[in-house]
Amino acid sequence: MFKKILVMVSILVFISTTSVFAEVIDFEDVISEPGGKIVDPYKGFNWSNDKDLYVLDGSSYNGSGYHTLDPDGIVAFNGYGYDPVVINRADGSLFDFIGADFTGAWNSADIHVEGWVGNTLIDSVIMGIDINFVTNIVANFSNIEFLKIYSVGSDDQWCIDNFEYETGNTAPVPEPATMILFGIGITGLIGIHFKRKNS
Repeated sequence: MFKKILVMVSILVFISTTSVFAEVIDFEDVISEPGGKIVDPYKGFNWSNDKDLYVLDGSSYNGSGYHTLDPDGIVAFNGYGYDPVVINRADGSLFDFIGADFTGAWNSADIHVEGWVGNTLIDSVIMGIDINFVTNIVANFSNIEFLKIYSVGSDDQWCIDNFEYETGNTAPVPEPATMILFGIGITGLIGIHFKRKNS
């Protein structure tokens, strides 16, 4: 019985310390340079490796894709329509790109989203985007080194928000009260085991 309890506790501790949870970057608390260029690293990512990613307030551009994507908040976009934008982890680690919301800034476009490791293309998604509708691109790229995003048209501006990703180091930190309750429960189970053993 005691061995079973010990094995169950070990499994629970292992699962709780290796859990991976998706995180979403909505750019609402971004720090940018004058002119809107994102300052690297932001939320553990470099956003300005080749071409720069900028931010602006979508509410200031009524009738645009910026406003469609986030009418009350901040959106990111490829500055001056330059492509490709390359996004990678600041510490060089691999990550999973789940997806993001996109619109065209001023016109429709086809957008390419690619996941790379070194010089090897791992996976890609091509989708049409528009200024009047938010397109949620679900990529589910696993273990990529960097993400490359670009439009097919010449200097087409696109907007991105709600960048969803996973890394291997985003496990939640247990609350002290939870750990105390967990310890009391384990102590009780051990006590019951020894009481039965001595009876």
